[in-house]
Formats: sequence, C-alpha cells, structure tokens
Amino acid sequence: MTYAPDREDTFPVPIEPAVLTVHLVNSAAETNVPIYIPWNKCRLMYGYAIVTLAIDGSGAMEIDLELDAADGTAMATVSVTASDAVGTVTELTISDEAACSNLSRADTSRDAINFEIDGSSGAAGEVDVILYFERSGC
Repeated sequence: MTYAPDREDTFPVPIEPAVLTVHLVNSAAETNVPIYIPWNKCRLMYGYAIVTLAIDGSGAMEIDLELDAADGTAMATVSVTASDAVGTVTELTISDEAACSNLSRADTSRDAINFEIDGSSGAAGEVDVILYFERSGC
C-alpha cells in the first residue's frame, strides 16, 4: 500500500523566496538548456548571474530566458561582459512579467525555462544563474 497525503498543494514553493541555481557554460554557438520548474503556481521575481570561470575577452556571454522552449516567449535576459572576472555579478533584466508568472510543474506550457546561451567566439567561461521565485495565483 502506498501512502499519499489527502490535501491540496497549498504551498507551491517551500519557502519564499524559493531559489533555483543553474550552472551554464559559455558557448560560441547558440545553445539551449531547458530547466524544469519544480514548483506549482510560482513566478520568477529576480535573478542574477555570477561568474564562476572567467569569461574570455572575445565577446559577451548573452543569456536569454525563454518560456518553456527554445524560441519561446522572452522572459528575461542577462549579458555577462567579455573579460569578466570570477565573482562578477550581473543582474537579469525581466522583459515580460506575464511570461514570468504562473509557472507550474503541472502545466506543460509553463513548466520550464529555456536558457539560450549565445556566447563569445572563444567560448571560455562559466556562470551560475541564481533565480528567485515567489508564489503566484494562490
């Protein structure tokens, strides 16, 4: 017999803000990395990228966050500058509040964030993107 609690999912995120960290590697060609949302009824409120391996000097590392799939609705963007050193922090710019709201693991059209990386030609460098989520739609 399997035990399953008899209750609704009233706490969509475990604590506010809920934090999700994504490690991304610089890429000379467009690269798409989908990350699935582990909670129900949440919204992306804030985020930043922190350099963990220095970005090469041949260009910026552009990261676009897209709703659910490659070439999906733009949610946010961050540009990590060429030659940024380890520890450099760059904030995300939210581009579409509606696309950042009502994210949910239970909704296949809003259950993932695609990270589109369009990096420098040298493709050296790595970042951690830290995302902060709060409840929405409750």
